[in-house]
Amino acid sequence: MNVFDATDLESAIKKVVIDGGVTSTVFSNRPKAKEQGADFAVVSVAAGIDDLAAYGDTEVSVDLFARDVNNVKNTKKLSKMYRALMEAMPAEVGRYMISTTPLVMPDVEDDYGYTARIVNFQVIIKHE
Repeated sequence: MNVFDATDLESAIKKVVIDGGVTSTVFSNRPKAKEQGADFAVVSVAAGIDDLAAYGDTEVSVDLFARDVNNVKNTKKLSKMYRALMEAMPAEVGRYMISTTPLVMPDVEDDYGYTARIVNFQVIIKHE
């Protein structure tokens, strides 16, 4: 039997986000409170983990949030966070092999004074 722990995968990606200087504040889901500082990220497994016998396959979402400036999207901060994420994201973290060609969704407002950029990575999970 294969054991694929979504929490362990999220923790590995959170460490990459923090160590890579993307942001020092990382959550597993979007906090309900409006104020979270100038920026933060949400790391979550965005799909089920498929057990393909030889390996696992899933998708991880890294949502980058930057506080708007004067009610306008903070493009400089979002771009800085995105570039730091792409530079920090290795092809492999432990047993997780991360795609180097993510799907980047259009920026979206969250109605709490932040704009988010959602970056989805395909992840292959090797057996332990």
